[in-house]
Amino acid sequence: MDVVGGNHTHISHQIKKFGIDISHFTYYQRRNPVAREQLAEAVALSMSRVEVMERLRAKRGEVDYKNICYLIRKYGIDASHFPDARGRKPLHLDRACGTRSLRSLTREGLSVVVAQSISMAAVLRGLGLSDQTKSARRYLKMRIAEWEIDTSHFLGQSHFRGCVSPLRRRPEEVLVRRRPGSSRVRSVMLTRALIESGRPPVCEGCGNNGTWLGKKITLHVDHIDGDWLNCTAGNLRFLCPNCHSQTPTFGRSKSSTGTVLDGAP
Repeated sequence: MDVVGGNHTHISHQIKKFGIDISHFTYYQRRNPVAREQLAEAVALSMSRVEVMERLRAKRGEVDYKNICYLIRKYGIDASHFPDARGRKPLHLDRACGTRSLRSLTREGLSVVVAQSISMAAVLRGLGLSDQTKSARRYLKMRIAEWEIDTSHFLGQSHFRGCVSPLRRRPEEVLVRRRPGSSRVRSVMLTRALIESGRPPVCEGCGNNGTWLGKKITLHVDHIDGDWLNCTAGNLRFLCPNCHSQTPTFGRSKSSTGTVLDGAP
């Protein structure tokens, strides 16, 4: 028979079907150069299959990703600490509660995690789950209520309401000239920085204080030179929508090279 074509494919399928050992074939010896002990050591020291490849490449040169995955399964090496194919992290319920399944959670195990958390999101993260997992959140709430686990120490939603966030940037960190290629600073951040630095929220064109016909309007933050990378205090001013629309830079943007771009926000 020919060594290529349909005959080759058919023979390969039959070999797999009957489980015939072909590890002595030269091709597979070339593809499986990694010893079990060396692969097991690399897996234990890595947090993903890609990291395993990088470790092995440093020692042995080029390594095939699919072949590494095949060898991990073939040798039965424990890789449960690796994320799955979609990048999701494995559950760490066995670390937190001595179990690998939410369904087999015990009251004592869950109580320990709840006592160490300040919110349901923290409980989920403590169990190695995403805090956006709605089904797990519902199940845990049901278990907490059923087992009457104390959650009075939870801070609840919006527990920073009325307080200044420790992550808030100071005016001197916002009102600076941005580097070329930087993203545009949001108007709400510029407004807050100007007010906190002592600038009154009044239109510098007509003196409007942010109301029109008895209703509140939003004052715009105008970049005087049209360059939104230049967020220094001297280049910013409050303008009402009417006054802003009459400026020569309205609806235009000046790039870092000084070129005026039409139609920019």
